[in-house]
Amino acid sequence: MDEAPQLINVLRGEMSLVGPRPLPLAYLPRYTLRQATRLRVRPGLAGLAQSHGRNAVPWDARLEWDARYAEAVSLRCDLMAALGTLGVLLSGHGVTAPGHATMPELARPGTRDDGTGSGAPKPRVSDHDNFVPKVAFPLADSPPAAPTSR
Repeated sequence: MDEAPQLINVLRGEMSLVGPRPLPLAYLPRYTLRQATRLRVRPGLAGLAQSHGRNAVPWDARLEWDARYAEAVSLRCDLMAALGTLGVLLSGHGVTAPGHATMPELARPGTRDDGTGSGAPKPRVSDHDNFVPKVAFPLADSPPAAPTSR
């Protein structure tokens, strides 16, 4: 995983308007290889995860939206992410995750993503399977599923 470009941009204070929100450096070892693709692009204020509900989006879905953005950077994608984020911001949706002041801490790999620190195994059905975003994003109809092996 080559996180150097994004880390350098964050440390320098260089951010884009659109891109994955920067996360604490302590989360780096917790990313899967798929989730680490978010580090290929410059971090930003508006992004696909924000346009789908900000902190109301569970971590696995949020990081998948970031990975999808990193793979499909385009002007159209940037415009839709910016407009979607603005819509979510104005609606006030997703300011907090259920049961948290903002967002629970990103769980360590192999544990439940509920922010309790219980270390319980992940449930069979992911937390985001029943999540319906308030603002639709035209590139996808539902939160992303983890990719399958090729």
